[in-house]
Amino acid sequence: VLGDSTPALVIVFRNGTYNLNTNKLEKHNPANGATYGVAADYIKDSGCPPELKTMVEKCYPEGALEIVQTIIRWAIDPTVRYGQAFHIVGDSGTGKGLLIDFIRSLFPLNVISQLLHPAELCNGDKIYQNVLGRRLLVFPDTPSGLERRDGDNINLFYELVENKPVT
Repeated sequence: VLGDSTPALVIVFRNGTYNLNTNKLEKHNPANGATYGVAADYIKDSGCPPELKTMVEKCYPEGALEIVQTIIRWAIDPTVRYGQAFHIVGDSGTGKGLLIDFIRSLFPLNVISQLLHPAELCNGDKIYQNVLGRRLLVFPDTPSGLERRDGDNINLFYELVENKPVT
């Protein structure tokens, strides 16, 4: 805790806790109140791991590395504002699942939810069970229309992200 009441913004790695306020790797400390950690070591100024770079170069079009790195940062960085989300869109076989599986491998299972369709979040209890405390919520191969069971379309996604009804 910084000062009297400001919580530290941290990303927990296997080899320590990176404090975003001080930009330093520190020893793990339960006072930080982190609820999950990344299943990898923090290595300062290491750049993109060669294995990830090779995978991106072989599986994605030219120029995709920066996009993939941004998506991974978005997934692990606790400073990303609540309610922000990203879509990974593409035809079957374009590597969406590979990228999601990689991101999923960074987190413990208790901070990941996978549902077949956003319509499964049809009431407060379902949202509480599948969203609260999660860092990654995955809808594999969801149709681009995101149609709700009551016939609504993309509004369902925005209701989930904004946590309020869309009119």
